[in-house]
Amino acid sequence: MPKFTLLDFAETETQRKYVKEYLAVRSMQKVADTFSVSRPAVSKCLKRVRALAIVQGWDPDRGFDKPVATNQIAHGISSYYNSEGVKTQEWVKSSLNLDKLKDLMNALVGEFKKDIKPIRPTKILKRAKFSEDAITFYLKGDAHLGLLSSKELTGVENHTLDLGIQVNKAATANLIDRAAPTKIGVLVNLGDVLHANDSSGLTPRNRHKLDTHLNFTEVARGLRKLLLWEVAQALSKHKEVWVVNVKGNHDPDPAIWINEILETKYENEPRVKIIPNAQPIIPLAFGDSAVFLRHGDKAPHSRAYEVITSHEEYSEVFCNARPANTYVWSGHIHHETKKEIGKTKIETFPSLAPIDLHHAQSLYGASRSMVSIEIHEEYGEIARRTCNHRMAKELIRTYAITSGI
Repeated sequence: MPKFTLLDFAETETQRKYVKEYLAVRSMQKVADTFSVSRPAVSKCLKRVRALAIVQGWDPDRGFDKPVATNQIAHGISSYYNSEGVKTQEWVKSSLNLDKLKDLMNALVGEFKKDIKPIRPTKILKRAKFSEDAITFYLKGDAHLGLLSSKELTGVENHTLDLGIQVNKAATANLIDRAAPTKIGVLVNLGDVLHANDSSGLTPRNRHKLDTHLNFTEVARGLRKLLLWEVAQALSKHKEVWVVNVKGNHDPDPAIWINEILETKYENEPRVKIIPNAQPIIPLAFGDSAVFLRHGDKAPHSRAYEVITSHEEYSEVFCNARPANTYVWSGHIHHETKKEIGKTKIETFPSLAPIDLHHAQSLYGASRSMVSIEIHEEYGEIARRTCNHRMAKELIRTYAITSGI
């Protein structure tokens, strides 16, 4: 069995260089002097790496020297003694610990952000005029990147991470090409942009097993590259680009770190705005129009209507915007529905993703597409464009699109 050191549990380049130097000199102050940083910065970094090691079962000072898999939490050691009282076997017990995984993820995101190089501001393309009185929303419903699907079992298609990214790129590119040059373009993920919340491949709430791409690192990398690509495409059409990542029931935690990473990436780009996504309903006001974005799980749309019209944090936006045109948009159910409550139009949007084995066996299914909607500040919705799944697949070659992973 290989002998582990603290260096084996470092995740970022900063962590690796601090830990490597510390193991050589055994002095946090010397490490700080070497890299021209403060001693508390080194101490904080080492504590994070030690915390990661302990979570994985490596704490040699307390007799734990056999780490478990990275998606597991060690919670004890079992020993077997023979009749003579001699220990003959020992094994580490482990399980998933969601609270510790969330804390660990938040700490790691903080470290990742330190190594992200912000994008430089981009020049606005020469255009005769941007439309100042309308805003374009690009609505991606439940992309479920990382989903694996077999045509033999589902009857739909052989779906992979590569294909999922390519289809989403093609649909986004087509809708941006066809859109009017409004001043603001809003890229909206209506939740469940990832099929799995983490490398466990289980749904966060009910712990259902998912058909997922085996390497979660590749899924996360693919999502990062897709989002950066989409922002770049939108900047070629609009003066400003807003990004909204709604938390889904499949990916509530990645939705948070996606926002954190994008905020760091675009902190020097005044043309890009990352919309905060901690709330279950995200309000956006524009003149006499207001849009409220949610995933659609946990509560019916009628309750969402009650919230936006009565709760102070939402009604402030609702009333201040004087919205003659009010919209509640969500995903979650993977197909189109429309209804009105009062003057509020409530709508769910389809997904580009195919059904997985579970939904195929339950005889679920719906049309697959991505939609863009142009909202006028005074008149509300004035244009809508659709790119369905079949069209998007055919456009992959037209746009010479690759997944980039």
